[in-house]
Amino acid sequence: MKLLILAANGQIARIVEERILTEDKFKDVDLVLLLRRASRLQSLKDRYPDRVTLVVAVT
Repeated sequence: MKLLILAANGQIARIVEERILTEDKFKDVDLVLLLRRASRLQSLKDRYPDRVTLVVAVT
C-alpha cells in the first residue's frame, strides 16, 4: 500500500513517518512524501530507499 503525506517535513508528519517506517504493523506501507525541498528528507530516503519516494512540489 502507498500512503501520500502532504507537507511531509511538518512536525506531525515527521512523527507519523517515523512510526510507519519503524513499526512492524506498517511494514507493507510505502510512503510518498510531498514537500518543497526534497533535501530536507533525503536522510529518510537514504535509510529506507525501497519504502520512501520524495516528490517536490512546484510552486
